[in-house]
Amino acid sequence: NLLSNAVKFTEHGYVKVSATERDDQVMIEIADTGVGIQEELLDAIFDEFTRVESGYGSDVAGTGLGLSITRRLVLLHGGTIEVSSKIGEGSTFRVLLPSAGPTGNRPDVPVRPLEPAVPAAP
Repeated sequence: NLLSNAVKFTEHGYVKVSATERDDQVMIEIADTGVGIQEELLDAIFDEFTRVESGYGSDVAGTGLGLSITRRLVLLHGGTIEVSSKIGEGSTFRVLLPSAGPTGNRPDVPVRPLEPAVPAAP
């Protein structure tokens, strides 16, 4: 979602994706030179059904759920997400995830196998 948003809102310039490991975390960074986001809206963009005017008109598709879902997934994996942006200069999203996985090396956190979405045929 972060990458597709970066591409969607960058008409000229670049989109850069990088991943680095530091201490016990992996940092994934998506930076672009797109339209940017107003500073006062940076917290609101993670709310459900929130769409920010892109400056491209109404031709940019979306429901306003992508960043909300992305944030929830990051939190479920024990990580954090942050954004910095300037109008006309672009945005940078940083996701920090524990490198050992969502439960780390904690034996007190059970790991459940995923249930199949559709039951297997008999």
